[in-house]
Amino acid sequence: MNKYLLLLPTALCLIAAVSCGTGESQESETAEVTTTAEETTVTTEVTTEETTTTTTVTTVDYEIVKSVELTADAESVRPTSGKFALSNQTDAPLSYTNQFRIYNAETSSLLAPREEAENDPKTKTLGVGEETGIDADWTDQYGALEDGDYILELVLSQPEEAAQLLQVVQAKFTLDSDGFIPHLSIDPASVKPTGCVLTVTNATDVARSYGLVYRVYDETNGKRELLARQLDMDKKISKDYYMEPGASIQIICNWDETLGPLLEGDYAVEIDLLADNEKKAVPYRAAFSVVS
Repeated sequence: MNKYLLLLPTALCLIAAVSCGTGESQESETAEVTTTAEETTVTTEVTTEETTTTTTVTTVDYEIVKSVELTADAESVRPTSGKFALSNQTDAPLSYTNQFRIYNAETSSLLAPREEAENDPKTKTLGVGEETGIDADWTDQYGALEDGDYILELVLSQPEEAAQLLQVVQAKFTLDSDGFIPHLSIDPASVKPTGCVLTVTNATDVARSYGLVYRVYDETNGKRELLARQLDMDKKISKDYYMEPGASIQIICNWDETLGPLLEGDYAVEIDLLADNEKKAVPYRAAFSVVS
């Protein structure tokens, strides 16, 4: 009997050792790391049992060509267009296209193109030491830009193979629209799930006409989905769609019959304005939110 009593402490020690080993295994760390691109974002998730680190990869699809210079004409920059100068400082003729895209200079993120944008690439050649003007009109591609700092990236050549990168050149530019861009606003107090009141204040440079159509977009969670394109019968009947420089109009937007009540989320109303000295209307937008 005394023999078994002597073995009891030894057994208890073995049980305690096994329990300690199990506790240590619950605190172990696992990591999944990918480093195959130039830009990475690391996200760490911690739980009571383990820590997991995951690396998200962002692939750069372009290569900036050296000895080719692109500069912006600061005085020409408008919300919908700008003039740029392309200079070939290489020792060979330079091919370039009319394709471009625009980045937000502060965040280095590409601007989202409008769904109406069409792509019609054309290629030209610039001789050694020559310079040419680039008239960049992004009305169809992006609409009117808000004030801020941007980067225009001009595509010189498209890759011939899938593994190749775009050959590009970049130029920074700043948009300060004071005095030549209309201002659109929506009073949050006017917003209902079935409509809102849009106030349009024309810029002081030239008279403009409202195109009598407003479009409603769903922009919840960063998307841009066209929900409705609606004829403004009230303004058509009243003929209250022309604004002298600095003048304002109010547009009563009502999509109840077309869409019904909107769900909680982020939205925008977009209209077209035609300046008296222009042949092409320009889209402008104002954002609003529906809250329950």
